[in-house]
Amino acid sequence: MKRVNGMTSATGVLGLDEAEVAEVVATAAPAPGARGTRSWWFRLDEDRIELHADAGDRELRLACGTALFNLRLALRGHGIRPLVTLLPGADAPGALATVRRGGRRELDDETRALIGATAGAVADRAPLLDTPVPAAHRHAMVRAAERERSWLHVVTDPRERALVRRLVAEAHPTPDHNPLIAVLCSFHDEPRAELQAGQALRRVLLTAAGLDLSATVLPGVAGVREELRRALGGVIVPQAVLRVGPGSPVPRRAGGAGPTRW
Repeated sequence: MKRVNGMTSATGVLGLDEAEVAEVVATAAPAPGARGTRSWWFRLDEDRIELHADAGDRELRLACGTALFNLRLALRGHGIRPLVTLLPGADAPGALATVRRGGRRELDDETRALIGATAGAVADRAPLLDTPVPAAHRHAMVRAAERERSWLHVVTDPRERALVRRLVAEAHPTPDHNPLIAVLCSFHDEPRAELQAGQALRRVLLTAAGLDLSATVLPGVAGVREELRRALGGVIVPQAVLRVGPGSPVPRRAGGAGPTRW
């Protein structure tokens, strides 16, 4: 078994050759760990890829979830159906997740669009325009979160919106006047749910990018999570707050998908 940090090659992993393994690992690598440092890594074996991390907090597990989704998407790009086990326990001691090969699966249109967004097919868009996000686009993002066993709460009620905007402004002041605000939530407050939420977050961001929307994750909201939870009814668990809206095209920065990256 081989520990991989960043772009490292290996042979025979999940039936991929050396170059394909290097590509898959490199594609998954852009999701940073907490505080911008990568404190997670992959271990490669012939029949699996394991995701490991140093002892960390909720933000690190969210970041690991986004890396895991990137890995899944990269494998789909090679025709592999990934079988994911979260917190596998004795089967892979210390791992947050294991990914095995579940046979081959052809790309569907939705997955092809997500891969295109990952590759930077959608230009950076900022600042947000004062234009409502169409209902169909909102539904697509909600569905993306549901696919990963999470919930995207789109804030539409005026009173709830005012409260959430106040909490968000306290954590992260923003000059934008009227963006759509959505709260990515899990159904439980536990590490497994945080890994699911990280995957959901990445799918939502890529779905938004594919719809020509600018979607950004607001940093620094950890301190208001409990207030957000009470504001949303006290049942679902807020994991991230997003600002979403149509944006004016801006020059692409080197290295990928700009504001949709996590």
